[in-house]
Amino acid sequence: LDAGNDAAPGESLAPYRVSYRTEVAAQEIRTAALPFHVVVDAVLEYVYRYPERNVFRVSAPRYITEMDMDSGLTRYLADDGETVRLNGSPLFTFSDGKKPWLFDGCTNNFTWPERVPPALIGAPSAYGTCRYRMDFKPDRITVRMDPGWTQFDPTVFTVPGRWISPEGSPSWAHIIAVDESGEEVRAGSETKLKIAAAELSFPDARWHLALAFTPPQPVTFSGTEVQFPVGSLTGDAWSVGFCKPGELEAWRKQR
Repeated sequence: LDAGNDAAPGESLAPYRVSYRTEVAAQEIRTAALPFHVVVDAVLEYVYRYPERNVFRVSAPRYITEMDMDSGLTRYLADDGETVRLNGSPLFTFSDGKKPWLFDGCTNNFTWPERVPPALIGAPSAYGTCRYRMDFKPDRITVRMDPGWTQFDPTVFTVPGRWISPEGSPSWAHIIAVDESGEEVRAGSETKLKIAAAELSFPDARWHLALAFTPPQPVTFSGTEVQFPVGSLTGDAWSVGFCKPGELEAWRKQR
């Protein structure tokens, strides 16, 4: 459905009724009001589901993702067709280059969710050593460190890449690097150039995974796992989302 350009982002409930006639009754019958949930852009909701993990769930036009309420770890990601690509394993972790801060099994974390526009601020330490922020756009998740709280630079992110792909192993279909002159060039996963964006393809899939780095960063590829530094104090960011096969460039321009 097209909500129109002037529709306010968020979630609302619109009541509707169904009117019908039967073969034996000529008079029109109307049902009681039924709920119709309308979501414009992305919205964050609280999901309590004992005995499973309680999560913050973000429903966006191009994806659904879930973050643990207690740790802030993102453990679920599905594309626009509700094809699940991650379930259980962290989407990302990070360290200061030596000590891990956000990792599977970490404790003493704090999380501050924002419903509209949806965002999540996480502090993976009881001592206030660092904070990160996730902003949920209609077609991507953007992650950056909070320069007012983070006490190390850079932050080293790892995307473990434990993707779900029943149709076969995913592979890097398109990697955009930046050469010494500042020009963007196509590259392979072994490149030493800084990376601006990358597209991970899933066999026979309607949607591929897309990554973008602002500004371009040195990225180490190890199979489907990637590791890269991000400036903690300079507003550097990276994004993950889904693009149509072969349309990484179009996805980048939509930001």
